[in-house]
Amino acid sequence: MERLSFLNLGKTALKELPSSIDNLIGLRDLRLNNCENLVCLPHCLYKLKSLRCFDLEVLLVFKT
Repeated sequence: MERLSFLNLGKTALKELPSSIDNLIGLRDLRLNNCENLVCLPHCLYKLKSLRCFDLEVLLVFKT
């Protein structure tokens, strides 16, 4: 998919990105900020040659 350039999955219950994310060859901006359940990223992210912004800001919450 060449036309998708911005993908914001921030603040979702996403646990992992599918390996098919590398089909988004026109993706320039990927936002995954505050995905508290995210535990795994696919190895194929290096294939996203157009990617210029990768936001993986994490909100840490300490429970007592």
